[in-house]
Amino acid sequence: MHHLTRPYPEPEALQKARKAKPSIDWDHFSTKDKKTVRDALLVMQDCRCAYCERTIRDVGDEQEDKWDGHIEHFQRKDSSFCPDLTFVWENLFLSCNNGQICGHRKDAVIREKNEYADLINPCKENPEHFFVFAESGKVHVRSGLTETEQKRAQFTIKVFGLNAPCLIRDRLNLLNGFLWLKDCSNEDRMSYLNDSRTKVPFITALFHYYGEKVVS
Repeated sequence: MHHLTRPYPEPEALQKARKAKPSIDWDHFSTKDKKTVRDALLVMQDCRCAYCERTIRDVGDEQEDKWDGHIEHFQRKDSSFCPDLTFVWENLFLSCNNGQICGHRKDAVIREKNEYADLINPCKENPEHFFVFAESGKVHVRSGLTETEQKRAQFTIKVFGLNAPCLIRDRLNLLNGFLWLKDCSNEDRMSYLNDSRTKVPFITALFHYYGEKVVS
């Protein structure tokens, strides 16, 4: 998870949905309009999951069942949670479709509306203030945080399943695939990493391992 900069203006389809009379729900938001939202989120997230940073492919199809990933409501749109945020741009991200982690896991774990305040929102805060990725493939809570920040970081790791075995394995495989970077000069290594920001999954783990002191 790393900091994301949300582009504005928001997709026009969201504005129209909020103003629609009679009001519509997400199920009646057209596949074409969902695609415009998804395309904007793909750009914002460099085709990566907002939480685990897996690659989300741009399949170029309007049919939702063919999308590699799903539009994710950070705060759930269910009637008992935050239905008023259904079409709010700031509440939307793209998440991978793995049912055991990220958006799907969050919706299964969060039970109370007030718990969202403890989650780290990658557009509102810089997750790298809270986390550091290790050579083991795990994500750790950074040292030096306040007690409240530590609890929020631990809660976010738990809710999104950021240390799920599948993510640890995939991060480790990625890191091992770039061992040659150790033989590069600092200048060449950082130049390559910066050029890879929009191309490589788990980019934060790659930066932390090859650009920061390694945590075991």
